[in-house]
Amino acid sequence: FKNYKKILCMLKFLRISTVYPKVLEQFSKDYPNVNKLSFKKYSKFFFDQYYNQSNFLTSELKKYNYDCMEFLSNDKLMQEKWINYHGNKESNEDILIQVIKYFKPQILFFDNINLVNDELIKKIKLLNFIKLILGFHCSPINNSIKKNINRLDAMVTCTPGYKKILFNKYKKKTLLMPHAFSIKTKIKKKIKRDIDVSFIGSLFLGSKLHNKRIDLIYDILKNFKNSYIAINFSKYFFYQIIVLLLISLKSFKLVLMLKRLYKLSYIYLFSKGPIFGKNMYKILNRSKILVNMHISDTKYAGNMRMFEGTGCGCLLITDKIMGNKSYFDNKVEIIEYDQINKVINMCFYFLSNKNELKKISTNGKKKTFEYHNYEIRAKLLDNFIRNKLKIYV
Repeated sequence: FKNYKKILCMLKFLRISTVYPKVLEQFSKDYPNVNKLSFKKYSKFFFDQYYNQSNFLTSELKKYNYDCMEFLSNDKLMQEKWINYHGNKESNEDILIQVIKYFKPQILFFDNINLVNDELIKKIKLLNFIKLILGFHCSPINNSIKKNINRLDAMVTCTPGYKKILFNKYKKKTLLMPHAFSIKTKIKKKIKRDIDVSFIGSLFLGSKLHNKRIDLIYDILKNFKNSYIAINFSKYFFYQIIVLLLISLKSFKLVLMLKRLYKLSYIYLFSKGPIFGKNMYKILNRSKILVNMHISDTKYAGNMRMFEGTGCGCLLITDKIMGNKSYFDNKVEIIEYDQINKVINMCFYFLSNKNELKKISTNGKKKTFEYHNYEIRAKLLDNFIRNKLKIYV
């Protein structure tokens, strides 16, 4: 295996990604002096905070003979630093084109395919050193996303459901690469698990998004004083509420909607703001139980919280959904629920049965460390790239 990695030809890989604007806001508040750092030091420092997927994938790809670079397309400070050190301030070229021309990758990986507009792709396809343009997508597909999918050579996604859509409907060669846990985030010193129940995630309103989470989050807040509920609300949250009210009036479901609005208001007032990166991992390492629910648009398991939660040693209580078995064994490594109203009693049960909680959470952590790490995911991506390019040695 080691010899195999040595004889692989070197490939240059550029991953262009984005982070939530709230991540950048929090980062600038926490680290106001980073503007003094060079581009290289700034990039390393930023990715070492472990926001979202950070540079976990490209760090592992290097083990398979890749020269990798990461670039955040929505981080203005990173862009300014790159221009100062490597770019041309006077150029009329888009900064992404400048970065691509500078690094000269054979493989271009768009982690956010909202970036893939027609003008950008036309310019990229004029560059003869680029052999493969990949895009990652694992969420609802709107009309804009449809156009961007068609502009790419191949796709990467995180669940079998989205793979079927991308391959069958859009005829795109698609790699199924589930999310994973990075061993880099492991906290070395032992932290006391002093939080009973946690929920960390977004609450974007919409029938294909997170409407089903409202009852679940509300019930946890009402029943557990010793909980940590961190919610990322959409910037269109209040606009979405107005739309829902109008829809309810039209469909004569006002009473039902008023109940939902009460719960939403309660969540908005008593939950904590979103947490990211190292701060999130600290909370997960303090949590006994992590409750999880997938987005309504998918019938398949595999969101990031499954692996982050188990990797940090929480007992994961997650919705019963297709594909759970491909990652974890129910009642052995995780706990599944089929109805939201059962979750609270499940949490009380395991908080009262500490040995059982510890046994299942330990099994889940072991499974994640062995089978759901980024080195394994990077190997999947490496095989896909080399098969696509027909490059083996």
